[in-house]
Amino acid sequence: MLMRRALPVLRRVTASPRVPVAAAAFWIRLPVAVRSAAPPRHPGPAYSTQQQPSSPYYRNTPAPLDAQPTDMDAPYPDPGADGFVTASFYSFFAIPEPQVGALRNQIQLEWARDLGVVGRVYVCAQGINAQLSVPVDNARALRAWLEAAPALRGRVGPFNWALDHSRAFRALHVRARPLVAAGGELSLDTLAHEPEYLTPADWDCALRSDRDALVVDMRNTYEFRIGRFEGAVCPDVDT
Repeated sequence: MLMRRALPVLRRVTASPRVPVAAAAFWIRLPVAVRSAAPPRHPGPAYSTQQQPSSPYYRNTPAPLDAQPTDMDAPYPDPGADGFVTASFYSFFAIPEPQVGALRNQIQLEWARDLGVVGRVYVCAQGINAQLSVPVDNARALRAWLEAAPALRGRVGPFNWALDHSRAFRALHVRARPLVAAGGELSLDTLAHEPEYLTPADWDCALRSDRDALVVDMRNTYEFRIGRFEGAVCPDVDT
């Protein structure tokens, strides 16, 4: 089977904290073609401190990265009536195991106390995943916090803003736990074999220009039932 392009598609966070956030899909050009497998993509040379990774979600570089601009998430969306905006982000990169607990504790304390953040944050040796609401006046300060933290500097891509905004969570809960329920060990070496990332416009153009494309929705069955691309299929597997 020839998979021409793949794209993790982030579903925007809705106002309900019960709605799962992460989603993934890829499209396959039909009819199926049998060809020699292309060699896997491996990370290139280590980045220097003057370089930034090309992937928005995989930033596992051995060298420190430069801090990103604190206004990189602007323009900020209009907040809800309560003054909150809602966003999500995730990134895969190495965090030394002994530092995970301390980072978790620091985020739990400082984001809630200093920034008014509420939501769910997962931290582990493979990176960070967050779905959160923050007062719009503190959105830039949250980015500044990320860029000031040595373990996170330059590692978290632009926030994925929700379609609707309000305080979508009651409190902040930070957990030291795996980012992905993979059913087994998931290494950063495995995650380094990335697909080709498409912008929403490129994704739409690709689907419209190739009527033989099949969209395979890799989310769980609950997420698939509540919203999906027209004609998409969901594999009959447990997640």
